[in-house]
Amino acid sequence: MADKPNRPAGGGKHQRSWRNYLIDKDYQLRNTIISVVIAAIVCTALGALVIWETRQANREFKKHSEESTALFQRQRRRTTKLFGKTRAAATKDIKRLLNVATEMLKVQLQDKDPDMR
Repeated sequence: MADKPNRPAGGGKHQRSWRNYLIDKDYQLRNTIISVVIAAIVCTALGALVIWETRQANREFKKHSEESTALFQRQRRRTTKLFGKTRAAATKDIKRLLNVATEMLKVQLQDKDPDMR
């Protein structure tokens, strides 16, 4: 009978309860409550910091987005104006070139020499 483990009296399994886990109830419960309160304060503070930083980043993003949009609009107006001036100058130069070519062609066609025609 030495091979059989010792069983509690009554023949049933030993039942565990929460009271068995607490050695010094006042000390363990007080420290647990203090730890929970400190953890809640730290989590609340960190959560508030994350929310504040997120809002700050969103404000900065909107500010930079508006600045970029305004810069783009200014550059677009300047570029459009520059292209307009360039197009007008190119058109003027092409018209002048066509007039000179037309005049040269008229002179050549009016010339009596067949080699010049």
